[in-house]
Amino acid sequence: MDKEGRYRFQWKASQTVMAMAYDYLIPGYNNNNINILRLWGGKIYKRI
Repeated sequence: MDKEGRYRFQWKASQTVMAMAYDYLIPGYNNNNINILRLWGGKIYKRI
């Protein structure tokens, strides 16, 4: 907390994460539209 009483955050890198996007096509109801739903998965990246 700083002098004004606000919370302050500081980024400290600890591990590298590999993110993978998964796109799913969602058809619209009773029309010709398709929406894309993007979900994310994450795994710990290990150096070889």
